[in-house]
Amino acid sequence: MKKSYILFISLFALLLSGCSKDYLNTAPTSSISGSAIFESTDNMKMAINGLNKLLCKQWFSSQGWNGQGTTMLYYGEYPGDELTVYLTGWVNTICGYYHDSDNATYTIRPWHMYYMIIGNANSIIAKVDAATGTDADKAFIKAQALTYRAYSYYYLTQLYGKRWMDSSNGASDGVVLRLDESTGDMPLSTLGECYAQIYQDLDDAIANFKASGSDRKNTYEMGIEVAYSVYTRIALAKQDWQKAYDMATNLLKSNSYLMSTDEYVNGFCHANKEWIWYLVGNETEDLYFFSFAAYMGWNVQASQCRTYPKCMSKQIYEQIPSTDIRKAMFLDPGDMSYTAGTGKVDNSKNKQLYNYAYEYAKERDFLNGHVGFPVSTFTPYVYMQFKFQRDAAVAGTAITDVPLIRTSEILLNRAEAACMLGKVSEAKADMTTLVKTSGRDPEYDNSALTKDELLDQIKLYTRIELWGEGFNWFNLKRWGDTIERKSFSNGGSWFDAVAVTIGPNEPKVNEWVWVIPLPEKNYNHAL
Repeated sequence: MKKSYILFISLFALLLSGCSKDYLNTAPTSSISGSAIFESTDNMKMAINGLNKLLCKQWFSSQGWNGQGTTMLYYGEYPGDELTVYLTGWVNTICGYYHDSDNATYTIRPWHMYYMIIGNANSIIAKVDAATGTDADKAFIKAQALTYRAYSYYYLTQLYGKRWMDSSNGASDGVVLRLDESTGDMPLSTLGECYAQIYQDLDDAIANFKASGSDRKNTYEMGIEVAYSVYTRIALAKQDWQKAYDMATNLLKSNSYLMSTDEYVNGFCHANKEWIWYLVGNETEDLYFFSFAAYMGWNVQASQCRTYPKCMSKQIYEQIPSTDIRKAMFLDPGDMSYTAGTGKVDNSKNKQLYNYAYEYAKERDFLNGHVGFPVSTFTPYVYMQFKFQRDAAVAGTAITDVPLIRTSEILLNRAEAACMLGKVSEAKADMTTLVKTSGRDPEYDNSALTKDELLDQIKLYTRIELWGEGFNWFNLKRWGDTIERKSFSNGGSWFDAVAVTIGPNEPKVNEWVWVIPLPEKNYNHAL
C-alpha cells in the first residue's frame, strides 16, 4: 500500500481506488473532469455523500471488510470481553496478538481506510470556498468534511495511540496529521497534538454548521448532532470530563429520544429516532456476504451467522437484572445441557435446546415473519444474540441499517462525565432516564448508590446497552480496565484458547497499541 488516494466520483458516490505516489490525486476516473468535481457545491455534496459511502463499502476485495462495520466487530468487539464467538482460527485477533505486527493485514487496513477518508475530506475542505454556490452550502459542506476528518482521526488515535492516562499528558506518539493535500514525508505528531486537532476540527465544524443555518435532511447524513457526539467521545478518551459533559448536553438538547421497548426488542435493523447517525442498508447496494449483518445478524443464512452466531459473555449476561428487557435479547440456556467448552448445541443430540432457540425467538417476535429460521445447518449457541438481524422484508442477502451513534450512548457518556465531575445526582438522573423511564427496566433504582458504585454501574450498563456496537475494546482501553475472560470450566462462556486475562499494560498485546503499519513507514521517510 503506497500513498494511494485517487478520487473517483460516480453519480452516487465518491469511491477510491488505484495506486500512486500521492495520497490524493484529484484526476478522476469518471466522466466528470477533475476541475468539475470541485466547481460547484452540488458536485461537492456528492463528494460528501461519497465519504459516507467509504464507511459502508466492500474494502480490499476481502470478505468481511465492509468499512466501519468491520471496525466495530474486528476491533471493537472481538478483542474485548463482552462478545463471544467460537472461532478457533481467530485466537490471535480475539486476543490482540497482532498489535505489534506492522505488516499484518489487521494492522494495515484501518490505517488505509481512515486515511482514505481523511485524504478526500482534506480535498473538499481545501476547495469548497472556491466552488460556485451559496455561502450557506459551502459552510455546511465544510462542516461535514471536518467532522468526517475528526471522526477518522478519533479512530486512528484510539487504535494506534496510547490511552491518554499513559501518554504523559499527550507527549507520546500519536499518528500522522495530514491536514491538506500535500504528500510529503511527515513525522508522527504527539497524541496531544492529535487530540488538539480533533478538538479544533469539531469546533470549526460546529461553527460552520451553525453559520450555514441548515440542518441535515436525513439522519444517515453528517450533521451537527454527529459533531457533538464525536466531541463527547474524544473528550472522554482525553478524560476531559467537562468538555464531554458539555458536548453531550448540547446534543441531548435537540435529540433525547429513546426507542420504545417494542422498537428495542424487534431488533436492530431499521433506524429510528434514537439513531443519531447510521449506515444505510438497501438492496441496490447489497454487500452480500461481506456486509456487517452477514457476520452479526442472527437470522442471516451466511455461514458466519448459521455456524458461529455472536453471543454475549455469560459474565455480563448474569449481571443483567431479570426485569430488564435487554436480558431477553440473548438465549438463556436455563438448566439445559450444551457442549462443554464451546457453548455449541449439537442439533442431532439436543433437539430440545435447538427447538427452544426457535420458540424463544418466535415468542418474542424476533422472527419478524422470516420463514428461513431455523435453517437445517443453523446451530444455536448459549447466550446467542437476537439484537442484530437482517431486514427480512427487504430482498437481499443481509440488508440492515447499522447504528453508529445512538442517544443511549450519549446519555451514558454524559452520566459518566457527570459522575467524574461530582455531579452524582445528574448522573443518576441520566441513568434513570435511560433504564427506567425508557421502560427497559421498570424496577431500576440507583438512589442508594455511592459515586464509586454508580460509576461501576455506568460502566456495566454501557456494556449491556451498547453490546455489539463496537465500543467494548475502545472503552476498556480508555478506562484502563483489565479483560478477564473465564472459560466454561471456570464459570464463564469463553473457549479455552481465548479465556485469558489481559491487563492494561500487557506487553503481549503491545499495551493495547497497534503499531504504525509497515507500508506507511516504507513510504514516509520521516518515520
